[in-house]
Amino acid sequence: MRRAACGQRTYEIGVGVLPEHRGQGVGTAAQKLLVDYLLDRTTANRVEALTNGGNISEHKALERLEFHQEGVMRGRSFQHDEYVDVLAYRLLRSEHRPGMP
Repeated sequence: MRRAACGQRTYEIGVGVLPEHRGQGVGTAAQKLLVDYLLDRTTANRVEALTNGGNISEHKALERLEFHQEGVMRGRSFQHDEYVDVLAYRLLRSEHRPGMP
C-alpha cells in the first residue's frame, strides 16, 4: 500500500504594508519571495490570496505574480462601517514561473 505524502497542499498568503511604504513594490516583492519558496521548497500545489474588492493595488500586484481571480465573495468583510466584497485569487504549481517579475 502506498502512503500519501504528508503536509499542506494549499497555502493562503497575505501582506500588510505600512502606508509610508506603499507604492514601492515592497508588498509584491515579499509575496513573490513567499510564493517562490512555497512552490519550490514545499509540496504545495496551490497558493491562495484574498483581498478586499476595492484594493486595486493588491489586485494588480497579485496579477503581476500571475495569480488568477477565481471569484468574488459578496459582503464578506466589514470595513469602514460597511460590508465589502472580497476577491479570491489562486496560483497553481503548474502555472508558476519562478522567473516572473
